[in-house]
Formats: sequence, structure tokens, C-alpha cells
Amino acid sequence: MINELYYVTSNYSKYELIKNYLAQYHVVVQNSALDFSEEQTFDLKKIAMAKAEHAWSLVQKPLLVDDCGFYFSHYHQFPGVLSKFVFQGLGYEGLYRLYDDGDQATFESCVVFVDALGTLYPYHGVVSGRLVKPNNTTASNEIAYANLFIPDRTLLSLAELINKHGYSEFDPRVHALQQFVKEHISIG
Repeated sequence: MINELYYVTSNYSKYELIKNYLAQYHVVVQNSALDFSEEQTFDLKKIAMAKAEHAWSLVQKPLLVDDCGFYFSHYHQFPGVLSKFVFQGLGYEGLYRLYDDGDQATFESCVVFVDALGTLYPYHGVVSGRLVKPNNTTASNEIAYANLFIPDRTLLSLAELINKHGYSEFDPRVHALQQFVKEHISIG
């Protein structure tokens, strides 16, 4: 049974989400704020697996890493794993030129668990929805796409849902974590 693990990220908000989610299963999550270069590919799973292997080589304890991508349906794997860099380069006004209100999009996450022996277990979470062009933005630039994305089964943007009860239903990272919990955490 896993009762403690490391979450490797330099993003404190992501660490808090993981820590709080796994606390309900009595798993203590320590932050390991390692920051390292990512493999250059459009394949989300490959990037997450490479990060997990690298993290394991440094930490040598059970750990989680993840990577996310935001995908406009009109483009092949774009902006995808480059979402942060595309936003930094284009800003909201530039992004608005790439889509129309109502266009479909997906927000995806690949969470990789590495056990005490160094075995990697990838889990994939996906949330589908539609794009909007808001008049104002309510979230930080760290989660810029949350302002543009309305998940299916809601009328609120992901940014508006973040601090509301039930947000985890719309977070692909949580969807992947649910799979991890089913396989590796003793519930009950």
C-alpha cells in the first residue's frame, strides 16, 4: 500500500491539487520541486514518461509526474504540449485569431506513477468542451486556457469552476489520478 510519495513539479498550484486530492486516500504527498528539460515531441505520453524516468533517477522513491496539453480540434496536436509557450508568444488576442466561439477542444493530462522499483505506470485523463472568447479573463496566466474552455456538461469556463465544489469532475489531471488510485491505493 502506498502511503507516501513525491510529486515532482515546480508548479505549487499543481502540487496543492495533487496533495489535497490524494489526502482523502491517506496518502501524504511531498513536493520535489525539480525542473528539467522536456523531450521535444508532440506526444504527451512520451514527454510524461521521459520526465518520470528522469525524476526517478534523481529521487529514487515512489513518485508522480504529469504533463498536460490543450488541443484545438481544428488543428493537429496544437497547441498541445506547447500550450504554455504558444500563450506566452501570442497572448489572448493572438489565441482568439486561431478559433471561433463554440469550436471544440480537449484538455488532456498524462500522470505517470513510478513505484519503489522504478516501474512506470501512465494514466491518461481527457476533458472535452468548447472554446469561447471571454471579454475578461479571471485566471492567472499560469492557467490561461482555463479562461477559454467550457467543459461539456457545464456553462462555466474552467477558470470559473476552479474554486467551486465539483471542479475535479472537469480536471483531466484528476481523471488520470482516479485511475492511479484504483490501481495503486487501497481504498476502504
